[in-house]
Amino acid sequence: MKERNLIVFLTATVTLMFLLVMGRGTLLPALALEAPPYYHTQWGSRGSGDGEFFRPYDVAVDNSVNVYVADSNNHRIQKFDSNGVFLTKWGSGGSGDGFFFFPFGVTVDSSGNVYVADTYNHRIQKFDSNGVFVTKWGLGKIQGELNKLGFGVSRQTIANILRRHGIMPAPDRGRHPGWRALMTHYRDQLIACDFFTVNTLFLQKLYVLFFIEVGSRRVHFAGCTANPSSDWVTQQARQMVWMLEEKERPVRFLIRDNDKLYPQAFNTVFQAEEVTTVPTPYRTPLANAYAERYVRSVRKECLDRLIVVNEARLRSVMREYVEYYNRACGHIRG
Repeated sequence: MKERNLIVFLTATVTLMFLLVMGRGTLLPALALEAPPYYHTQWGSRGSGDGEFFRPYDVAVDNSVNVYVADSNNHRIQKFDSNGVFLTKWGSGGSGDGFFFFPFGVTVDSSGNVYVADTYNHRIQKFDSNGVFVTKWGLGKIQGELNKLGFGVSRQTIANILRRHGIMPAPDRGRHPGWRALMTHYRDQLIACDFFTVNTLFLQKLYVLFFIEVGSRRVHFAGCTANPSSDWVTQQARQMVWMLEEKERPVRFLIRDNDKLYPQAFNTVFQAEEVTTVPTPYRTPLANAYAERYVRSVRKECLDRLIVVNEARLRSVMREYVEYYNRACGHIRG
């Protein structure tokens, strides 16, 4: 009994000494759940009141450590001190001076002037540190030239026309838009495509090609085949281009993965219609998330519940399911 107590005492003593040494004099340092050294504070919650945000997109800090936040979906700029105390705000939805349409960027110069990227009004606006409008630039040049020709057109009309025809703001023209811009700014001009395979009752592998409109989630069944040759894939691209000609808003981008089933002629067909093919990064299937989500739906709701006998049967099933998907699913827009 004495030997057992001695062993327990020695074990406890060694453990305590180890914790003290490893913790540099602090008992049980692993249980001290302190905040990381770089964390200071936070503020805000979802809403539209003072100090509340709806998708804040950018932050800037001036020389006095005042914080400016581009509160994008509330169409305004909010100003706080370094402790998060609300100071002032300016802006609301619109196209006039001091109004915003989804401001996605904000910065401050050394003099305290605030510059706001008024994204969907396609312009930059400049304010003083209190939110007083100073100047702007962007669509005014186009409006001025039209006025010289006798056409009185508002900036909002010009912005709507440029947006409808997929013309990017001047700083972004001639360069490839980022992935975030593709999925937000150009979603109504974006389609994606993908293959998936189905095994028949007789163990024949069939390839299914489909296209999906990212903005509306509307699916187009291109076809299925046991031999997806270059000629077959290119022909499906041509047929898809003919269907896209009926759309009111032109398609500008096509997302696809890096599968070898896509020949160069596939890209050429879309390039002839001024549609840019955007391959997804390698090993990132979520970059084509809308197409991947549709594949999951068609398997779970349809293909996993029946046995496909042959290619003709699969073609019939896919056409019927796509019609149901586009008509009955609540997320379809347009």
